[in-house]
Amino acid sequence: MSDAVLKLSNVESAYGPIKAIRGVSLQVMPGQIATVLGSNGAGKTTILKTISGIIDPRKGTVEFDGKDITAHDPATIVRRGLSHVPEGREVFPLLSVRDNLIMGAYTRGDRDGVGRDLEAVYGYFPILRERSDQPAGLLSGGQQQMLAISRALMAAPKLMLLDEPSLGLSPRLTKEIFEIVVRINRERGTTLLVVEQNAHMALDMADYGYVLENGRIVLEDTCARLREKDDVREFYLGIHGAGVRGERRCPAMTTLWKTNAMQPRSDVVVPGDTLPQLFRNAVRLRGDAVFMRQKEFGVWRGWSRNDTERAVREVSMGLASLGFAPGDCASILSNTVVEWVLADLGVMCAGGVSNGIYPTDAAAQVHYLCEDSVTTVLFVENDEQLDKALEVRTSLPNLKHIVVFDMEGLARFHDPMVMSLDALRELGRAHDAAHPGLFDERCNCRQPDDLAILIYTSGTTGRPKGAMHSHRGLVYTIRGYNQIVAQDERDERMCFLPLCHVAPAPS
Repeated sequence: MSDAVLKLSNVESAYGPIKAIRGVSLQVMPGQIATVLGSNGAGKTTILKTISGIIDPRKGTVEFDGKDITAHDPATIVRRGLSHVPEGREVFPLLSVRDNLIMGAYTRGDRDGVGRDLEAVYGYFPILRERSDQPAGLLSGGQQQMLAISRALMAAPKLMLLDEPSLGLSPRLTKEIFEIVVRINRERGTTLLVVEQNAHMALDMADYGYVLENGRIVLEDTCARLREKDDVREFYLGIHGAGVRGERRCPAMTTLWKTNAMQPRSDVVVPGDTLPQLFRNAVRLRGDAVFMRQKEFGVWRGWSRNDTERAVREVSMGLASLGFAPGDCASILSNTVVEWVLADLGVMCAGGVSNGIYPTDAAAQVHYLCEDSVTTVLFVENDEQLDKALEVRTSLPNLKHIVVFDMEGLARFHDPMVMSLDALRELGRAHDAAHPGLFDERCNCRQPDDLAILIYTSGTTGRPKGAMHSHRGLVYTIRGYNQIVAQDERDERMCFLPLCHVAPAPS
């Protein structure tokens, strides 16, 4: 019999007809920190949901502490000593911080032990003691993550599952939380299985790692050895070198810190009074120049302004073919990817209003933001984000269409409300051919004082509020920014914040 505290054997789980994980086998030894690495949509969250009983596997077995827990009720699994910290934190927003922590210990009968553990988590996260009487919904994102981990710890688990603990947090908070997670493991002997996109942090923290691609485990080893494997170094750690795939490095930014010659230039920002006008004028003046880059499997792929305009035109006309009218709102639920930019510009070039939604938002938050913004079209990144939309769509009467960027894992999924971005672009090409001049008309239909984008507040002090940004205000910001930080055609910008944040919006 294996000594592993957790063992998955040939596990397959699905959402309806969509297989999310296939043939997954892994084990976690007592006292170990194990990690599962993988890109967004690889199936990491599905593994944890299958372990904790939220999803029943179609095949395979899950063993915990020597017993088969396959498809057992989540409450039973928690009582056996397994705690799950879900993606997006999911604290009880109306309960106080202290009550959230006490809720974590609801399966325990040792009152003295609960009191000791409460003091222990306050020791790990002193801010929770300071905010103990405050409603958890008023905490910052980082503080809610601390609370979610502490609540799981209050159950005195033998095994703790952590789902993307760094998601949405600053580098400083991420480092702080990972250091405390290691302390919990070392000081309390708690075994941990962590799924994480931040490969650097995960491999530094964990003892053993698994690499998940398209729902399958493709690599496993000690984290020390994984760090030395060429594929992991290139695809997950960003350490590139020449080899069979050729040179991977981008040109060095040798002038990065030479700021003495930087002087504001009024000609850098092209003419235009609205964002569609700015974009199209930039295409006319600098069409062949690289507009944006995205790394795909370790290689930076560049998009010129001409490439971007062709795709934006297709998205815009595709929306028009679906009945999307000037002034309508479309929301985008996605991480920072090229398709986000295409959808955003496509919406505005169709005369619409664009609204970004954080990819970490739960289904209930997605519902509120779509309802409040009167969203008629929702763009989602992949099957994970699509799940949130499908969960709430019946209570969103204004929502007519859902467009998916990445259809991986959705090949057999059919729903009249859902289409791929490629299908939308195909509709757009046909509609553009049938209605010559319509794209120009839509791009020019908005006035400077018309609404361009919505940026919602975080909601830490109440319901999120939509800040309304006009074309005039955004164009003014772009021109003003160029007077503060001088720019020229050679400059490159790295987007660290989500595109639904206000900071990258004018870029």
